[in-house]
Amino acid sequence: MSARRTARTVILVLICACIVVGYYTYLDRTTSEKANNSENVRITEKDRLLTMDFEKNYPPTPREVIKVYNRYLNLCFGGSKLSSKDIKTLAGKIRQMMDPKLADANPADDYERSLSQEIKEYTSRKTKMISTDVCDTSDVIYGKLDGSDVAYVRATYSIKEASSYQRTFQRFILRMDDKDHWKIVGFELTDADGNPLAQGHVIKAGEKTK
Repeated sequence: MSARRTARTVILVLICACIVVGYYTYLDRTTSEKANNSENVRITEKDRLLTMDFEKNYPPTPREVIKVYNRYLNLCFGGSKLSSKDIKTLAGKIRQMMDPKLADANPADDYERSLSQEIKEYTSRKTKMISTDVCDTSDVIYGKLDGSDVAYVRATYSIKEASSYQRTFQRFILRMDDKDHWKIVGFELTDADGNPLAQGHVIKAGEKTK
């Protein structure tokens, strides 16, 4: 092989090597950029709740309905920063989980104002919801009321006000609608054993955690 051909071969090999190295460098950089972008665009609990689509993904059981409902309460009263637009959206989402009669008793505009006022009161009193809990699946009670399927679900709320703590207990009643969705009819306050402390009543924003 002549010196010229040898030199030409060496150059070709070097060019190919450069192309390969450049290609893998590009792939590595692209992968890193995608990973960084994914880390920067993190979906928060607030994002999930504000964009939750109940038409496509409604909670399948009474217990799951109250678990989702409590997530909304945590967002509203857990110290998150919310705009007036956020509160309007949240009020609308919560009303979608209400039985039609309960929703009628809490018109959209009234409920939004009531929820907004309650959030302001929590902030001014330095009050914060710190945790919620829902009874086990085996503790959900099913029955009939006026010919409709109903379910009773107990929930616990832990509240911090300034330096003091308190727990409240509630028993929710839910009714199945014509789409087989469990909707909240109302609730009653109970003691830790589930014994009623007051008569059941319709849910209003200012009554959720009293």
